[in-house]
Amino acid sequence: LRVEMVSFFQCYLLVNFMVVQQGGIPSTTKDDGKKSRWYLGCFIWSLWVSCVSFQWITGLSSAASLTFSYISMEAKFRPCMVELESGDALLNTTLPVMLFHPVLLAQLMNMLSLVHAILTALVVAGVKLDPRAWLLRYAVAALGPYFTFGMGYFLVTLSFVFAYVFFL
Repeated sequence: LRVEMVSFFQCYLLVNFMVVQQGGIPSTTKDDGKKSRWYLGCFIWSLWVSCVSFQWITGLSSAASLTFSYISMEAKFRPCMVELESGDALLNTTLPVMLFHPVLLAQLMNMLSLVHAILTALVVAGVKLDPRAWLLRYAVAALGPYFTFGMGYFLVTLSFVFAYVFFL
């Protein structure tokens, strides 16, 4: 658990929302009364959206890497783990704790903020959409199963008892 990583992601989340709210997205139209297209602005806007999209892809790969490293650690150190009578390793009874790992949650929230920035950029470019509705759809699709599975597993297996005892 790296505290500086969590704080970095939270600061980035705050800065990202501040930049979007302060008008940090390049405009694609001229301010000449006719709102005609400004080609240099369109080019800079596409670069900006490409960078934000690449950050989202990088965040996704980083979250996947963190999850797979956790699974790899379990496979590597399986012989050293304490086993329960059922044959499960003690770590497997608390595996859903990985779902609520602070670094992973910070990355998912960061990805949510990047989707918010992309949706706001699309509105700036003149695309007719409701960013709140699309952000809600993304949040439900990306985080809904995540939290539903985690909370369901915690309640059904009572592993929250183990999680609080061993990890908090």
